[in-house]
Amino acid sequence: MSDPAPSVNTALPKVYIVLSIYQPNLVFLKEQLRSLAHQSFRNLSLITVIADTRALPMVQPLIDQFGLTSDYVLPPTPLSAVQAFEAGLKRGLDTATESTAYFAFCDQDDIWRKDRLSKGVRALKQQDVDLVHSDCCLIDAAGDMIHPSCVASENRLKKPQLRDLLYRNAVTGMTMLLTRDLAQRALPFPRQSGTHFYHDLWLALLAQTGRGMHLINEPLVQYRQHDNNLVGALGLTARPKPALNSLSWKHQKAGSYALAKYLAHAVAARQSVPAQALRPFLGPKHARLWFWLDALRYVASGQFKLARIAMAFALVSAGRTAWIIRNTLQLGLPQARARIDQKLYRLSPGVSPDAITESPPPKPHTRLQDTRMHAAWQPDFNAIRPMINILLPSLNPPDMFAGLTTALKLGAGLADRGHLVRFIATDQPIAAPAVSLEFIRARCTPQGRKNLTLACGVQSDQITSHRQDRFIATAWWTAHIATKLIKQHGYATPKFHYLIQDHEPHFYPWGRAFADAQASYHLPFTPIFNTNLLQRYFADQGHDFAHKDALTFHPSIPLDHYSGPRPHSDVTQILLYGRPDVARNMFGPAVEALAQFLTTHQPPPQSLRLVSAGQAHAEITFEGGYTLKSLGKLPLQDYPDLLHRSHIGLSLMYSPHPSHVPLEMAAAGMRVVTNGFGPKDLSRLSPSIASTLSTPEALSKALGTAWKNRETPIPDADRALDLTQLGDPFGKMLDLLSIQFTKSDALAAE
Repeated sequence: MSDPAPSVNTALPKVYIVLSIYQPNLVFLKEQLRSLAHQSFRNLSLITVIADTRALPMVQPLIDQFGLTSDYVLPPTPLSAVQAFEAGLKRGLDTATESTAYFAFCDQDDIWRKDRLSKGVRALKQQDVDLVHSDCCLIDAAGDMIHPSCVASENRLKKPQLRDLLYRNAVTGMTMLLTRDLAQRALPFPRQSGTHFYHDLWLALLAQTGRGMHLINEPLVQYRQHDNNLVGALGLTARPKPALNSLSWKHQKAGSYALAKYLAHAVAARQSVPAQALRPFLGPKHARLWFWLDALRYVASGQFKLARIAMAFALVSAGRTAWIIRNTLQLGLPQARARIDQKLYRLSPGVSPDAITESPPPKPHTRLQDTRMHAAWQPDFNAIRPMINILLPSLNPPDMFAGLTTALKLGAGLADRGHLVRFIATDQPIAAPAVSLEFIRARCTPQGRKNLTLACGVQSDQITSHRQDRFIATAWWTAHIATKLIKQHGYATPKFHYLIQDHEPHFYPWGRAFADAQASYHLPFTPIFNTNLLQRYFADQGHDFAHKDALTFHPSIPLDHYSGPRPHSDVTQILLYGRPDVARNMFGPAVEALAQFLTTHQPPPQSLRLVSAGQAHAEITFEGGYTLKSLGKLPLQDYPDLLHRSHIGLSLMYSPHPSHVPLEMAAAGMRVVTNGFGPKDLSRLSPSIASTLSTPEALSKALGTAWKNRETPIPDADRALDLTQLGDPFGKMLDLLSIQFTKSDALAAE
């Protein structure tokens, strides 16, 4: 048992420490908690965010053992580090009643010096700033010193200005102490897809727009470096650098510039900032000149890394300007500027600032059809052990709709079952490999994370391979890639596995793409069907591989994400799953059905809200004063809340695949209008789903029925969908698939 805590001086300010827990190393965590319990500053309280949703039973006894008091945040789904600290900060602001409350952030594997808080509190008062932070020393997993100063090791600026932080962050989150005012200004954190920036950078930027920040120039924290660090100190491990002016280099620099520009927009929207401070990122006039001036300033002060970043930003900005000039006559200046910025923001942080709402331009696929069916890389066959290679068009988080995320979960599940798994991007370069890898590994157990890697088949000339490698195709053209690789390079296993999630020839009119997609079903493969609806559809089409013993699984939808109470509203919200560029989602018929419904029922405009989500598009107006507003593609964490605030859903899928969206809408308590196709009839899963013909007339009639019943709540029993009607649970299918691969390995060994 720990010693009883000393008495607390209630005249002191209260410090709330936000501790994020995710699959903790208990040895490291005990050392961290012990250092918190031994703080010389005693007026403190923990806010512990169980970011992995599972660690509470092992963490709570440790916190009690050290005599610490804690409030616990138990999210319904796992949180990233940024989301965890945001949730903890919000809880602290909601519960802090003291006249003076400060906030600190705590990782689960570091060690605080006993005067970490006392010196921070003293500095906040004496310096009259919004934020103080300190240096930290670097230690290894065993606690041995690596470097006495992180500031010196990374050659950080000790007094960075606002623009300096946009080039490179100079503040470490677990050394920070901030005021209530800064915490209030910081929430909510700017949106991002994946983790492109951390909370410490956002808070430092906002601090510099207020009363500023102050560095305590001594190491008050021991910053532990180990294999599972999310970020770690810079420069401690060798990281491969892309060749100058290569495609990887351009993506990396453009992504860094886009993130800085995004954060500049976020800061300007949140806070009144002098124009000059953010001029290179927000002001188009003479922007590149400021980057070059910053580069010269950094060279003069010996900050050569920062100088290189500023020069790279100047080059990216010049390329952006050139693109705008080339496209202004065709698009107009505002649209050209918005379009190139959307391309940049897709690299990092994956979403656009709220001010930019123009939809991205359509991308004709016909120019890529021939090249998509051929691997851009060559295998070198130097691998020691074979792997399961999953071929995916993209591994960038912003591209992840339901079909690709299912493939990610498939690979993660195989990795958890002991198989070595590698995802290979076949179409799109991996914009931020570390972000993509963490985005995928987040689906794995700690052991599974070690079995999972990435490779970029777009930018790599060679990929290390083994003759016993196996392939899983996830789209029709990747099926052709798998077949050609196996035949041309003599892989030992003649058949690949094919994750079939739709009847892909129907994505295209009759022609080259239709024929190539149809041909993929005559290649040598073993199928994995996303629902038995698809299996039955392929069987009805006469495909012998669609036999009753084929692997099938039902949609892996976390229905509990959409359970719970629904907020009351006097305004009925109709939500359309709107993807104009995806033909099978039937955007035109859906809009026409809405028009007929509005004409027939004429609901009062003030009592009705029409919104569309899925893909950004222009607002659509209807007679009678109605407007369909587009929300674009939302971050995954915002999606359940949108469904809970919506009452009627219109989600079409003109294919045998059920689509996740109607099922998620029904689980959230919405009345759903969708369409049937072949053996698909989703009304069998819940009375709240109306499955009808895909004609505007039939859809409009179903919308009218939903409108009449809108005030009657959906019973919980109707929200609890029995997805096993659509196939085996995902885990059971993975077990069977794992057995297939294990047997294949055993036969190969013989």
